[in-house]
Amino acid sequence: MQETSDFSILLKDLEGTNADLKTFARMIRRRLPQAEGSDGPTPGPQALVYTADIQAALIECSDHLVTLIGGMRELGQGAMKAAGSVADADGIPASRLEEIAERASDLAYGKQDKGPYQSFRESLVKSMVIMSKISKAVQEGEYDSNVPPDKVQPPIARRAAKVKSEICDSEGLGHKLELKESELKELKRQLKLKVCLSPTT
Repeated sequence: MQETSDFSILLKDLEGTNADLKTFARMIRRRLPQAEGSDGPTPGPQALVYTADIQAALIECSDHLVTLIGGMRELGQGAMKAAGSVADADGIPASRLEEIAERASDLAYGKQDKGPYQSFRESLVKSMVIMSKISKAVQEGEYDSNVPPDKVQPPIARRAAKVKSEICDSEGLGHKLELKESELKELKRQLKLKVCLSPTT
């Protein structure tokens, strides 16, 4: 395969962007809270707290990468099969690799497929933009928290606590209403008694 072919340039672009992603991942990892008893320095905060939109961005990044990996796996399997049918000295022609990549991209991306040149690049670039933003925020301490990890409540636990509090409040309100009802009954009883005991004119 010629080093200047479009397909060769695509692979070099993917390799370079993948290296950038690994760098961002290492930068984030260095700032993650360390498990208790772990070896080595613990420069990061005790816990990280981030909003739902950051969680959504991480899931989006993961989806892009999972789809890309699926496409690259199909490409690799197709290339291995093609390599078995050509002489070692010849190698796989770039045109044949492009055909394999087109099929791999179609299988991985389905209706959203834009061809391997655009789909593969877009997946990595979108992931890199997300990772770059989060890496910068982590480095600047935007998600730092001094609360120990075991004290940080996940969203579902916070919601459960809120519901429990609301239930307790409603039970307390019910008890107050019962007391008021008893007071009213007692007041009515006293009024009846007072009427009965009052002298007739």
